[in-house]
Amino acid sequence: MEPVGVLIRIAILILQLIALCIVCKGFIKYNGAYCKGIIAGIMVYYTIIPLVANIVCLFAGNTLYQEMTKKRVLAFALNVEPVRMIGTAALSIITTLFFVTAYTVSLRVPFGKIKFVDNKIRYIRTNWKKILFIIGDATLLIGGFCILYYTFSFGSIQRALRLAGNVRSFSASATKYISYFASLLIIPAGMVLISPWCFLLVLDKKISKWIVARVIISVVLSALFLFIKAGRAPLLIFFVSLIMPFMIKKFKHPWIILIIASVVCMPVIDILDAVFDNSSVAVEYRLTSYLGQFAYPYRTVNNVFEIVIKYGIRWGQDYVTSFLGMIPGLNFDSTWRIVSEFISGPDWKSAGSTPTDLITFHIMQFHLPGLLLAFPLGYICRLLDNSIQGIKNTCLQRDYGINAVFVYCCLNAFWFVSTADFESLVRNMFFFGISIIIICITTGKKREDMSCEAAQVPGGINE
Repeated sequence: MEPVGVLIRIAILILQLIALCIVCKGFIKYNGAYCKGIIAGIMVYYTIIPLVANIVCLFAGNTLYQEMTKKRVLAFALNVEPVRMIGTAALSIITTLFFVTAYTVSLRVPFGKIKFVDNKIRYIRTNWKKILFIIGDATLLIGGFCILYYTFSFGSIQRALRLAGNVRSFSASATKYISYFASLLIIPAGMVLISPWCFLLVLDKKISKWIVARVIISVVLSALFLFIKAGRAPLLIFFVSLIMPFMIKKFKHPWIILIIASVVCMPVIDILDAVFDNSSVAVEYRLTSYLGQFAYPYRTVNNVFEIVIKYGIRWGQDYVTSFLGMIPGLNFDSTWRIVSEFISGPDWKSAGSTPTDLITFHIMQFHLPGLLLAFPLGYICRLLDNSIQGIKNTCLQRDYGINAVFVYCCLNAFWFVSTADFESLVRNMFFFGISIIIICITTGKKREDMSCEAAQVPGGINE
């Protein structure tokens, strides 16, 4: 271990973190769930994780240092050249700058002056509850039927859970155990994850035993789908989103508590690994293992130009093949398969896949000009956060549902930075779907001022 080299890397990462903070503070006036998630993801994955790894390395003894260097991901973070680190820092700062600019600055620039966007929308569709009821019931019926049919095609829930790990890990195709028709149903089965959020939002406005029953059924079926198909990260995000609204009411700084709890409760990752891999686990705190699991985006982005040189530019084809790839039997070379092969070699399936992070995905599409894709990303996030703010401004009887949706969108946006390939976004239709629904109920011609202030003044909606 060379203390001088470690100190240089720490200094570069600290300067990178300071630059990111300056960019965000100087541009963002209003931020919401999607914005907070994206910005936090960029800071954590591209700066804080490698910074913590190098700080631990600086004070680690020989035993811990040797254990860290055995981890391929951490070994790279601890030995990357300063010049390459500066390049990665520049990529993360430029991406953040483009993102917050599109998020904060209006696309229309009257008289040559920059116009900042006011995200405080006070309007929502007058029939928003009816829309949510229809979508919630439809997704619950269709998705619920499909996940139950898919599950019992294996014979039982226990057998489906046991074999699901083989299907997710590419060890076997689902058609090895069930019919081709049954394997197709896992695609619409993901719709069931949209229903809990629809019913929770309606529950904020009006509570009844039928809505509560719908919430319970949709949560149970959603958990079943996540255990069988999605994996540990979506499962954790789902349950944390349901728990966080209670913490928001009980604690003054719930996010700080969540961060501390996440660090302390890292062994839960090992437990979930055992559940999804059908193996036994010894619960212990393994710092190097946990750092390694969060360090792969930093390793990938440091190798992104080598990946482009070896495999070529994608030219945006993933935006088309991601939809076609949802059909069982149709396979295309996606970015995460290319990254996995580059990192782990031709036998990457045995070692496990490596997701494509946000910056790597953009550069793989159009090389350096691909960084401009942060502009449409920022604009879309602004629309979504505007819509969430519109729902929040509605005169609701309670705020559990909207807070759960806020946390859910924020955590998914954070996770999206590390798993940004378009195929993952399309396959995770529950995140894609709820985003579309949020926009639908706050747009359209028939809108009224639904804020509590409007309801209390002459001419308000209650008059």
